[in-house]
Amino acid sequence: MRLRTPVVVGLVLVLSGVGGAVLGAPGTRFLPAADPGTRDAAFAGLLDRRAQAVREHDLDGYLAEVDRARPELVAAETRAFHNLEALPLAGFTYTLAAPRYELKGHRELAERYRGRLVLPGVTVRYRISGVDRADVAVPYVPILAWTAGRWAVAGEATDGDVDAAIPFGARPWQGDPIAVRSTPRAVLVHSPADEGRVDAWGARIEAALDTVLRFRPGGWSGRVFVVAVRDKKLFEGYLGAESGRVGAVAVGQFDRVPEWAPGEKPVYAGTVVVVNPDELDNPQLGATLTHEFTHAALGPVTTASTPTWLMEGTAVYVEFGDDVLGATYAKKHLSGADLSRLPPDDTFYNAVENYDLSLLACKLLVTRYGERGLVALYEWFAQPAGPPDQGFREVLGISLADFTTLWRGAVQDTVAAG
Repeated sequence: MRLRTPVVVGLVLVLSGVGGAVLGAPGTRFLPAADPGTRDAAFAGLLDRRAQAVREHDLDGYLAEVDRARPELVAAETRAFHNLEALPLAGFTYTLAAPRYELKGHRELAERYRGRLVLPGVTVRYRISGVDRADVAVPYVPILAWTAGRWAVAGEATDGDVDAAIPFGARPWQGDPIAVRSTPRAVLVHSPADEGRVDAWGARIEAALDTVLRFRPGGWSGRVFVVAVRDKKLFEGYLGAESGRVGAVAVGQFDRVPEWAPGEKPVYAGTVVVVNPDELDNPQLGATLTHEFTHAALGPVTTASTPTWLMEGTAVYVEFGDDVLGATYAKKHLSGADLSRLPPDDTFYNAVENYDLSLLACKLLVTRYGERGLVALYEWFAQPAGPPDQGFREVLGISLADFTTLWRGAVQDTVAAG
């Protein structure tokens, strides 16, 4: 994630939990084919036909499962189909998942369909050709209604529409119309009105990738999926209220929706980099991309165990290289900072200075152990291992406490020089 300040931030988001319930609605509780197995078989058939229509570029087949009596719904589903058609998809499927949600509000839908609505959790699996290393799994909650003697798509639920949190995120096909441009090492989704800017954006993407590949030449594909559209709802779908503070975000993608597969270990499948629409014309866009592509490059070895200071500090280091914080800046922003420990995960994003402190920590690692040492420490946290101190001792031959003392001194020296 990149803050909209001179300080750069990245974030691999942690998904929230999900509950589930069978839908009810004001009025009647009648549901045709009430046996869950029979009903789920009908849903699975509907979803399979929709996915096949996407793969076969069959608009009529895709819309055949929609309530055609509502023109605004047909228009939205047609737009989604054309957006899907624009993407270089190597695969696309829908799979019924366990959750069932309760619709909040939307009385007009409950009344229109007399309460005969079901909101099932559905896993969408897709792969961006040449970019993703495995099928990406993302959540989707269609609103299915019994109408004219059949089940049909009556809409799509978002987080605010249901009684429990839907795992975060929005997909590029879910918003306004999109266009797609490929560069030698990237797939770029953009708004059609920005066609004249795409060549310049593509050049910035390739230049940013050059920088990141010098730091991380292996361990990832070296290719990226970038979403840079004007539709702000798409960006807000990942960050909600925080979206106004953030310039871009790199989101790790996995082969299953973790909340819908309890007890199963998700496998990294790829990273999507989503740019805040307000930053698309920022002259510093190239720097933002470098930061986020560093997160993509390290995505295969980024886990819940990776310290946030190490994740963020590494991305800032790759972006700025040897251009360490100036002493005057450090004195102004870091004087009085808590140096008792490296920035902790739980409060990291509460204070801008944590990014600066993390940069100085990673720069110290590079100075003493080289970039290979920094990467080796980062990779250590991807393995089932012990506490951070063990990683410092095994990889660098120094305790975490001793490194913290060195880092504290480096910060104090930088501040004092100002």
